[in-house]
Amino acid sequence: MRLLKEMWQDIRQGANIDLYLTVGAAILCLLLQLVGVPIQQYLPAIMLALLTLVSINMLANRKQLEDLITTSKTTQSGILSHTFPPDFQHNLDKVDSLWIIGVSAARLIVEDYPQQIRRILRRNGCVNILIVDSNSPAYGIATTRDVLSNTDYQISRTKATISTVSVFKKENPGKVQLRTTKYPLDFETIIVSIEERQVIYMRHYGYKTELGTEPKITIDSRRDPEWFSYFRTHFQNLWESGSEFEDA
Repeated sequence: MRLLKEMWQDIRQGANIDLYLTVGAAILCLLLQLVGVPIQQYLPAIMLALLTLVSINMLANRKQLEDLITTSKTTQSGILSHTFPPDFQHNLDKVDSLWIIGVSAARLIVEDYPQQIRRILRRNGCVNILIVDSNSPAYGIATTRDVLSNTDYQISRTKATISTVSVFKKENPGKVQLRTTKYPLDFETIIVSIEERQVIYMRHYGYKTELGTEPKITIDSRRDPEWFSYFRTHFQNLWESGSEFEDA
């Protein structure tokens, strides 16, 4: 009885139809043979129909498997990772707008991606930058958290960022904004906008951890809309509560 219920449930859901029809056709052919009904002339047509049904079901199963693989990749897109995904650099090269958030953001602005930022600005894109106010308590917290714990070193990096952003602003009037926050940031962040898609790339700030070992998180607005909305709101609130840096 339980087996029949499970079979009926499968049929109602459209699952394993090809198997049930194949088994049913085999049983029917066997019964007809037993009662002496000649079916040999119909066997080729029956076999062809069953093979067609099996092929269609295999294609449907393949599509479901591809969807599961895509879903699996999507689920993994927001988890901790050692590196950003392979399309990170590609996305930087075609963005419409760029947000950079960090304690000094010197690693992103001065060291790693100054040329990409210049290309974005030449394409008439816009760049918004948020760093921690070096005169606020939050800056002291960030300095203490760093494995080097060197205030002078951190201040030099902030000055390097401000100097580089100043050049960007002079070269591209109206396209670059720099703000400061009094909040001790948890992540160094890049937010890219590509047409109707946005992606958040985050690098976590650890406490006294080895440089270069920070976990990285990628959140795509199309794949992870719930978490993207959460973090996007978080960073938007930080931006709106920040102060415009006039001297850059």
